[in-house]
Amino acid sequence: MALERRFLTRRWTIFYFVLFFSSFFYFFFFFSSLMCVVSGRAYAKFLDNEASPSLSPCVCVFACMFRGFWHDVTRRGRRFISIGGRHTRGGFSQPLGKHPQVKQGIAEGVPRRIPGTTKVTYTNKKGRTFNFSVPVAEITHPQVELTNSSGNWREIDTSFSDLGDMEDDMPSAVDECLQMSPDATSLRSLYEAFVSFCKEYVLMDTTGMKNMPFYGELNVGPGYEHYDRRLKRKRHWLAIRHRFEDVRYIIWPDDEAEVEEPSPDAQLSVRQMLDALRWLEAASTFCVRKMHPADMTNEEEFLPLDLHREVAVVARRARNDATLFSSLSTESDLFVECATLCLNHKVPFHLFFAAGDHNGAKGVTVGDGSCILVNMPFVHTTLGAIRIMSVIGGDSTAYAFSNLAGGVERWDVLEGLSRLMSVEAFGEKDALENVGEDEICIIMRFLRRGQGKERRLFLV
Repeated sequence: MALERRFLTRRWTIFYFVLFFSSFFYFFFFFSSLMCVVSGRAYAKFLDNEASPSLSPCVCVFACMFRGFWHDVTRRGRRFISIGGRHTRGGFSQPLGKHPQVKQGIAEGVPRRIPGTTKVTYTNKKGRTFNFSVPVAEITHPQVELTNSSGNWREIDTSFSDLGDMEDDMPSAVDECLQMSPDATSLRSLYEAFVSFCKEYVLMDTTGMKNMPFYGELNVGPGYEHYDRRLKRKRHWLAIRHRFEDVRYIIWPDDEAEVEEPSPDAQLSVRQMLDALRWLEAASTFCVRKMHPADMTNEEEFLPLDLHREVAVVARRARNDATLFSSLSTESDLFVECATLCLNHKVPFHLFFAAGDHNGAKGVTVGDGSCILVNMPFVHTTLGAIRIMSVIGGDSTAYAFSNLAGGVERWDVLEGLSRLMSVEAFGEKDALENVGEDEICIIMRFLRRGQGKERRLFLV
């Protein structure tokens, strides 16, 4: 019973306490509302100079002070607006010298890699960052808005496509030279324009092209910068291939055309033909090779050129030019370049020389490495000798110059080997100091093949 009385006493105490405070707050709220109304009316009449006799100046001043105090009390509570149970910030100030970075949440269900697009990041004034997948074509070729004079007709030109631009060849100076009348001046202009066109392709800056993925595989970053360069390089190579079909019978004419046009002024010299062929082969070596499924052209157009006919034409013309390998400054380099052209395009190297220059003895196989040894110039440097060793390659018959009894049968091959392994090229003790591993391997393979044929000369 004592516990029940104590519990009831506490309950009545709590009830009276709540009733007292609720009555107090109710009276305070009623009084404050009444004072706000009165002060508002008094303040309005005070401004209009219509002081009422029922409201004394003290009451007006007290009402204005109470209204200002009530505004200071309630202003803090009205500062934030609740949205979804959260309070918004008053503002966002961008710190000096710092770029606001706001992380964006992971978007579920959105593909991260879209073919033909690249990621573009946009940051608004408040620092909010957004990522968009924008098509590369819209960046490289923006849409063109067409409007008439009155402004009531509008059209957006969106006709750009990757395939449509590939169908048209890249314009060049070769096209203008082909439109000229055929004479000696136009032929030299055509030769210079075609060589310059090939040089531009060979010397083109390819930084970032080979290691970067294709533009459809890009995920983050301004990868579309490489897209324009790759498209330009591909169009450049296709233009070289198509212009080659137009000029191949003009720069490198056949023997039948030589009979029809006996005038020497209407043809290029052997050095000019060889120079154009060297730059064309260099461009063919650096051709695109990689074909994308979106390319409409044939796969063969991206592969290297077949220059067998052109090399054979230059070789037959060089046979009648005795001054081709006479220059001491470029004799060795030009000899190696011609031998490399014949080796790469499967043309017999003996076509560069007259019949008596390479058939010095019986049993000489026409077109093998012995022709290189017989006609090679004197080598002055170690790297020049190594280049000739690499051109000879795996032709083991090129090193044989003696019979089974040990007598020398082919003095021309022996003289060629002595010029190749001269004291001037390999006589110094530090001759192989600046030679790399690949060059050392070429020398060792050369000595090994020579040892199989002439053991007494090649002592390894």
